Amino acid sequence: MVKPEMDGLIRDEPNDVYHANEAVSHSKLKKFIQRPLLYDGLYVTKNLIKPAATKSMKGGSLFHTLLLEPDKFFTDYMILPDKYDSGGGVMKPWNGNANVCKAHIAEAEAAGKNIVTRAEYMDAKFKALMVRDHPVIGKLLAGGEPELTWRISEGRPFPMQARTDYFNFTMTQEQAGVINEFTAKLMVIDKPAVAGEPYVMDYKTTMCLDDWFRENYGSTVLKYGYHTQQEFYRSIVNDVLHRAGHPLVRFFFFMVQETSEPYDCMLGWIDRDTADLAGYQNSYNLRALAKAYKIGKWIGYRDQGVMLIGIPEHIRSRIQEETLEKHHENPEWLVGGES
Repeated sequence: MVKPEMDGLIRDEPNDVYHANEAVSHSKLKKFIQRPLLYDGLYVTKNLIKPAATKSMKGGSLFHTLLLEPDKFFTDYMILPDKYDSGGGVMKPWNGNANVCKAHIAEAEAAGKNIVTRAEYMDAKFKALMVRDHPVIGKLLAGGEPELTWRISEGRPFPMQARTDYFNFTMTQEQAGVINEFTAKLMVIDKPAVAGEPYVMDYKTTMCLDDWFRENYGSTVLKYGYHTQQEFYRSIVNDVLHRAGHPLVRFFFFMVQETSEPYDCMLGWIDRDTADLAGYQNSYNLRALAKAYKIGKWIGYRDQGVMLIGIPEHIRSRIQEETLEKHHENPEWLVGGES
């Protein structure tokens, strides 16, 4: 596969380098929306400490490697052995406190490897296989590149960046046929996919896929801003592609997998109306961020003066009713009722 070179496209950028860059990402924009004062502390004055990577975040990196870059696993990771040679060929169960084991771990860490247990490896590998076994995802996770950084500054009030989980510059005829088959059923596009077009795939996790489609339909996308992420990414990626004269991204998919058994997964496509809403939201919020940078004011609750607090009317009414129902001379809820 030919890897096109483009201004604004960065390959092999370490994750920590990406997150340390001053450019505005979608996750940073979400912090600004949450509270401008928080954004100021994290990214402008930097007087707030960013949380360290958690075990779940490290597990996510392991999974991403096994799903998107399986060839890099044994370069980047070491699986802790089940046993170690305690001397004279005597094998004992692995013990992290044993000097031999400590030396083995130190050597791997010095080589830049991440340490995982066999159980962690098997769990992540099984989940990755579940995703790749999806009849559509399995076909689309071919021919592309994982973990690409896209960064732009020209024509923007500040540098902006995105990091795609999986990007394919040129879909094959077979991939275009797969996309057209399910988009035709959903009736979501006017122009069919054609070989040579690019597409983006992003991986998400969820407790239960039922929450995406039943009584909470739409709440997950809205709560976590997946729709605004899609349009934020698409804007930056297409800016880079346009400057290089490459076809633009029309197809953006979410691979969503459950974090508990049966680890089911689905391929999601955000509808056009929701994507249009996201474009409006991003435009408004980016203008607000640009204004905050210009005037140097980062609003928090401290700027609101005295704020009215209390109990909502419908809750007050319920409490009044419950209070009247209680027998205060011989309250059953207090003394356990009459003997």
